[in-house]
Amino acid sequence: MNSRYTGHVLVGSADSDQFEQWTTDAARYFPYAWAGSTLLVYKAQPGSEAVDIYAYTAPQEGRLLAADAFAIALSPDGSELLVLAGRRMLEIIKVADGSKVSSLPLDGAGVAELDSPTTPHYVM
Repeated sequence: MNSRYTGHVLVGSADSDQFEQWTTDAARYFPYAWAGSTLLVYKAQPGSEAVDIYAYTAPQEGRLLAADAFAIALSPDGSELLVLAGRRMLEIIKVADGSKVSSLPLDGAGVAELDSPTTPHYVM
């Protein structure tokens, strides 16, 4: 039997047993990582296997960071996220505002440098 498994992301402390609901809509969510004080969360696209990545900075303060994307690595300082966008593009995205730093098409078309003067190291 297929079940929807929808819910919300709750953030809090197990020690205090107090949690806040950070998401507004019931959906299928998968928390990914903390990037500093920003919570990165996968949200499943209805009727699809694809997921979008959202950045939450407080309860009900989430924004789309990358559509149809999977996180590969987060920079050590949490400022940038390396994602596989769609099925054929690697992108480095700034967590603070969602802007693309650079992208690399996986079809051999080369690197598109956008505005990054340095290349950060990433952890997996």
